[in-house]
Amino acid sequence: MEEYTIAQAAQALGVSKDTIRRRIRKGEIPAEKKPGPYGDMYYIKEQGLAQAAEIIEVVAASRPVEVQEIKQLFDALQNEIGQLREELEQLRGQLQLQKPEEARRSWWKFWGK
Repeated sequence: MEEYTIAQAAQALGVSKDTIRRRIRKGEIPAEKKPGPYGDMYYIKEQGLAQAAEIIEVVAASRPVEVQEIKQLFDALQNEIGQLREELEQLRGQLQLQKPEEARRSWWKFWGK
């Protein structure tokens, strides 16, 4: 039975080495720690790699959406956008009222009193 290093497993599955390490820590990929040329290394057996490949492959799920449901969501978003615009205009008006006259003048006029 063939064994793979983390780098080989990452390349075979099309994910990063960090993803493989994280999945080993979580127990999603069975791996065995063995002495390697640079210290202890994780080795993943062929069946563990196959098991990991099954987890990675995700089946797209779809649910039918009615046109009426989309229209309701769109209308709700339009309503919320309108409310936010009104609130923004109110806040802008408050900022204009709070600005002192000197702050509205240009910087060169401010110093040249």
